[in-house]
Amino acid sequence: MIRSFLGALLAMAALATGGSALFGRKRRQRLHMALVSLLTGVIASAVLTGCTGAPQATPTRPSTPAAVPTPTAISESLQSPLSSPLAEPTETPQPVTQLPVEGRIVFHSEQTGDFEIWVMNADGSNPRQLTTAPGRDIEPAWSPDSTRIVFASGRDDPENLQLYIMNADGSDQHRVFADVQPWDNWTPVWSPDGRKIAFQTNRNVRATGFDIYVVNADGTDERPLIAGPANEYHVSWSPDGKRIAYISDEGGDGEVWVANADGSNPVQLTDNYADEAYPRWSPDGQWILFQTNRDGVWRLYIMRPDGSDVQMVSLPSTGHDMMGAWSPDGKYIVFSSDRANKDWEIYIMPLHGDTWQRLTFNFPEIKDRFPSWGK
Repeated sequence: MIRSFLGALLAMAALATGGSALFGRKRRQRLHMALVSLLTGVIASAVLTGCTGAPQATPTRPSTPAAVPTPTAISESLQSPLSSPLAEPTETPQPVTQLPVEGRIVFHSEQTGDFEIWVMNADGSNPRQLTTAPGRDIEPAWSPDSTRIVFASGRDDPENLQLYIMNADGSDQHRVFADVQPWDNWTPVWSPDGRKIAFQTNRNVRATGFDIYVVNADGTDERPLIAGPANEYHVSWSPDGKRIAYISDEGGDGEVWVANADGSNPVQLTDNYADEAYPRWSPDGQWILFQTNRDGVWRLYIMRPDGSDVQMVSLPSTGHDMMGAWSPDGKYIVFSSDRANKDWEIYIMPLHGDTWQRLTFNFPEIKDRFPSWGK
């Protein structure tokens, strides 16, 4: 635009000097003006030609347009494909590796409208319901030999959970304690020899908070294991049966602690302003798996039993990864996550790897949680 304006001015100047050359009074002056007019006209013509000369070639569009990445393809190294919301319940998830796993996974699910205990193969096949009683049946855990399952149930009292045991096929469901207790007993785990069950209870909540108790599998010899002024909960035995890991909020938030199997010599392993939960000892005794919200969302971490070598094992997503448990061989982790459209589903992943496998697909907003991996 500037060049066009400049060219127009020069053209006008050429006309003006040309007029002077034609009508000037003195011959020398007319010759001078004619020369100026000629030069000015040449310059103006050059300027205008640069503005309106031959058009430049228009770039042609590529014969094959560049592919536009889909939302789930963006930054694959930063997020899991299932971190993006599913468009509708029938959408096929992004393909993931079919992991070479064995065994059975027990979990609780509300897909029938009430929380019941379900079991499936470790690859997600052959899911089947084990409990049908009214009231909540939740938080199942395999016995060390995978022949029995302990769980918490509200079938006797909707307000107070009781401990129950059943066979792996759902038969012989019976209460651990002879009487229905007027308080909650829940989150049970087996001792490595299968003779005892540790659990958390709120029987003393008004006086001291939640405590960890232990009882024989036949309901006898019930006694406190970790009890004090703080809340203690989410207990796990070491595979040799000599120590336990658990959560205590003695410092104001939930942290991972370890102690001797009789509750003596407690030692705090984590110390931060976040909450930790559900510590689970690895089958070889080398790691403690736990969940923490230190990153703003719940993630799965591992650490050594002395609190060293802390590592995140969750694969990046926008959801929460919770309630992790080990495979019997210690190579895989099963967990519950709401990474898919905020539906809580069951997943498995290698301890050290960059893949995962989703096992349950219950929509919408059906909670499949608290998995335990048996043989």
